[in-house]
Amino acid sequence: MRAMLNEKKRHHYIPITYLDSFTDGSRKVLAYRKDDPAKPICIAPSEIAFERYYYSQPLPDGGRNNNALEDFFSRIEGTWPKIVTALRSGADITAADLETLYTFMILMRVRVPATRDMVELSLAEQVKAEVRLLDELGKLPPKPEGFEDILEHMTVSIDPHQSLHAMPPLAQGFAMVLDQLGFEVLHTVGEGKVLP
Repeated sequence: MRAMLNEKKRHHYIPITYLDSFTDGSRKVLAYRKDDPAKPICIAPSEIAFERYYYSQPLPDGGRNNNALEDFFSRIEGTWPKIVTALRSGADITAADLETLYTFMILMRVRVPATRDMVELSLAEQVKAEVRLLDELGKLPPKPEGFEDILEHMTVSIDPHQSLHAMPPLAQGFAMVLDQLGFEVLHTVGEGKVLP
């Protein structure tokens, strides 16, 4: 496959445009790492919350499309600054603005590593349950001598692409939750600050 022009390699699971709202005077965010929370780091939004080729999708010819999901997310992320400006100014929020805000919230829920990890873990547990059931029904070959508990030690790896396939139904489910909650946008009075 010929290399794509403008191929996107850094796939941000938290949008740069969102992180920009939390920067300090030097245009950096303060980040606390899970592996060493006592030592926060100051870092540019473009340098954090991404993985290389995180949203890449395999193609039938054996290649991969590294841009499709990133381009889709970028279109929605591009609306974020306008909404933040409207919220901060106290301007009336239109129904279209609310729909865009909800779409942004939904994507922030379904595209992050915690959600993708949850999907892959759930799928792995489904596979393990199916194997145990097949074993109980006697549909698996006998276990090797000395390894009678082999099923208790099985590791199942799920193709990460499967968690990308889970995004649309997860998004639909989260949209139903948001619809039921009936959010409103409130503004503070006086010197208070409305944060994104």
